[in-house]
Amino acid sequence: MDADLHEGMSEEFHDKSRPLRVFRLSKVVFISPLVVGGVSVIAAAYAQALTQPWRLLSPATWTLIYTGCVAAGVIAVLLVYVRWHTTQFIIYPDRVVARSGFIRRYAQSASLREIIGAELNQSIDGRMMGYGDIALDTSGVVNIRMKSLGNAREAVNLVMGLRGELDSRREAPSRYRSRFGS
Repeated sequence: MDADLHEGMSEEFHDKSRPLRVFRLSKVVFISPLVVGGVSVIAAAYAQALTQPWRLLSPATWTLIYTGCVAAGVIAVLLVYVRWHTTQFIIYPDRVVARSGFIRRYAQSASLREIIGAELNQSIDGRMMGYGDIALDTSGVVNIRMKSLGNAREAVNLVMGLRGELDSRREAPSRYRSRFGS
């Protein structure tokens, strides 16, 4: 897994350093296609029960309807899995990279020096299940946004902690010089 991760990262921004942490979308994104698939199967069963006394459709047609509902649910779950697997929020010691997309690849990168603020937006269920939407504001044009990111609070805390360390390292030599008169 680690070798695959490193190999995939080298294609965007030609990075050779090792990431501090890789975040993915929350697994909550799988709930919606599962619910839709389940509701469609239940709706088909209800429709069959209502029309059974009149035998409007043959058993072969009902089998086809159930198969279509299950196939649609499986396809929806597969598409969400591909989205979950190909979306990453990667934190390196010096920068942050957000990648997504399977067919059309989309990647954003920002240096920690450019990051001026972070925003975390969590609903009640997001706070309970640990996911949320994050936005990193930069001094440049790039603003990185990720929706439904798992462990969103941890991601924001790590980025802002690294940013704080960077600021404190930058200020340390100037305090040293002023204290000792250099």
